[in-house]
Amino acid sequence: MLLRIFKNSPLASLILGIGLTIILWVLTVVLRPGEITRSYTDITLLAPFFDWIHSFPLVKEILGFAILIIEAAIWNNRIEKHALLKQTTYFPFFFMVLLLSCRPSLVGFYPALAASLFLILSLDKLISSYKKESALSEIF
Repeated sequence: MLLRIFKNSPLASLILGIGLTIILWVLTVVLRPGEITRSYTDITLLAPFFDWIHSFPLVKEILGFAILIIEAAIWNNRIEKHALLKQTTYFPFFFMVLLLSCRPSLVGFYPALAASLFLILSLDKLISSYKKESALSEIF
């Protein structure tokens, strides 16, 4: 039944994805037993920033949610741009926000969330170089 909704109404999967993500994030923030403090001493360049952002839990949650939604939209756009699926759908958007919100440790702003934006952009460059004569010059 859920797949039929995604297939017939792409806008419903977008609304369902954003709504489910908001519910998961709000429930995790409200019902979290205690704030998990992480030490980012192994990230030498950005450790002060990530330690500073943990002192503002609400800003950290809002920033993490915004980056997640932006990354999922970029990912969905890249999949449609390269025609990796047969029809236009928001299912990749829904799937990404669901996977990146399924654990309480993934709710919030963390270094891997920021790094995944650059991974998405590099995958776009790699896929766009397929069957091009000057692919090496574009990638490097």
